[in-house]
Amino acid sequence: MKSVPKTVSPLLWVIISAIGFVLFLGAAIAFLLLNDKIGIIKPQIYFFLLVILGLVCAAFLSGALKSHAKYTGKVYGGTLELGGPVLVLVVLIFLGFKFMPKKDMFVLKFNVFANPSKTALINDGQIKLFLSKPDSQKIINGYASFTDIDTKYQGKKIDALAMADGYETNSQTITVPAADMPVELFLIKKLDSVNVSGIVIHKNGQPVKDALIVFENGVTRLTTDLQGNFSSPLPFKDGKEISVRVYDGEKLVYNGLQILSRSVSMTLQIE
Repeated sequence: MKSVPKTVSPLLWVIISAIGFVLFLGAAIAFLLLNDKIGIIKPQIYFFLLVILGLVCAAFLSGALKSHAKYTGKVYGGTLELGGPVLVLVVLIFLGFKFMPKKDMFVLKFNVFANPSKTALINDGQIKLFLSKPDSQKIINGYASFTDIDTKYQGKKIDALAMADGYETNSQTITVPAADMPVELFLIKKLDSVNVSGIVIHKNGQPVKDALIVFENGVTRLTTDLQGNFSSPLPFKDGKEISVRVYDGEKLVYNGLQILSRSVSMTLQIE
């Protein structure tokens, strides 16, 4: 005697469908609540939710209500035939694709200059925007652009951080233009600077306290401490050779050239 295959009862299909629908509803609500933080919902997430809903509907219609649908058509020279739950799933995904919500987007453009007078461009660097989430783009020949910016930001103030080697990092608050025109930013070149340190000693090795050190004809003046030490940033490049004079009271006790180094301490020996 042939065994009768077991079938799933309509009530169980209703329960399965209800569980699937609750999961779909929970995921949809979570994405709606987090939409402001994550920006526009990506198509991958949108269709992931759509597939869950399609499977739920297919399970409910075919398992609980025992309904049936069929579609036959010509596709690429052949015959396509869909029936039952598959048709429900395909139709739902097709309608979801056709009516997928889209946000209005625009391209935000930047021109980045190498000085406040805007007479030279930054050739290489980076701009970072702080919107619902940080986004960054490279500066190439003074130009950078951000695609898919929500039109809700037009006319509003946002922070833009411009960075380039050899320039001060500059955070600027800008007003996003409503028209298709670039925002102009500028950077300020870093001043040359090197931290130097050293000691002034007598020929016998004793430190010289309160000695006056004059760098490069008075650009910077320092006084040694009780142990003869000195330390200060100087407005020159590392490795530059400059003139150094040392006075002990009113008397000039050292006059020579020194190479600046941030890694090697300077020793000035006087007679």
